[in-house]
Amino acid sequence: MLMGLPNFPTIESYWISDPLYYHELFQKLPIKYHRFALLLRCWHFQDNSISGINHLSKINPLLKLIRKNMNNIYAPGDTIVIDETMVPFRDRLKFPQYNPSKAHKYGIKLYKLCTLHGYAWDVKIYDGQGQRLAELDLLGSTVIELVKPFLDDGRLVITDNYYTSIDLAKYLYDRKTNLLGTIRKNRIDLPRDLINYKLRKGKVVFKQNDYITFIKWKDQ
Repeated sequence: MLMGLPNFPTIESYWISDPLYYHELFQKLPIKYHRFALLLRCWHFQDNSISGINHLSKINPLLKLIRKNMNNIYAPGDTIVIDETMVPFRDRLKFPQYNPSKAHKYGIKLYKLCTLHGYAWDVKIYDGQGQRLAELDLLGSTVIELVKPFLDDGRLVITDNYYTSIDLAKYLYDRKTNLLGTIRKNRIDLPRDLINYKLRKGKVVFKQNDYITFIKWKDQ
């Protein structure tokens, strides 16, 4: 965890006494570099005989512990946010992602449930696998997996156009949960007259459905 504070080029750099890499946190480490490197190389969180369930089987015990502690530290309010982030990683892996729009284009994708203040209450690692609900696509199912502890409680879920869909709005509405988010024009079931509506700058148009209110502002 301390290594996440200073950004040194290699792990060995944290043990180097060169003034270029001096940091007071690492001057009295209770373990030598070679010992640390050996432990890191052999570090396991799961019995080798228990494998093949999914790509994350080896680290699932650690992930469960981390997520449990994240949940216990802070309680979200009435509004929760779904987002994703990319952890930079270019080594051998079965489920790397490439996203040119991210600051780190190659790496491991994390789906996150966050509070309005930016606290990550829960995370889900995208490993190329996942269970899909019958009513939703894979992204919608991921959203439901993250917000499941807060359904049927009148909360508001905020998503961007990567997740937002009519089916997700319907599902959340049936579970007494509201959805707020932008939506892409090519999503199915969008009102055709709303998609084709031409707006003057600053003009707003509302379209009310049984359970959905569409707001089109400017040309979004």
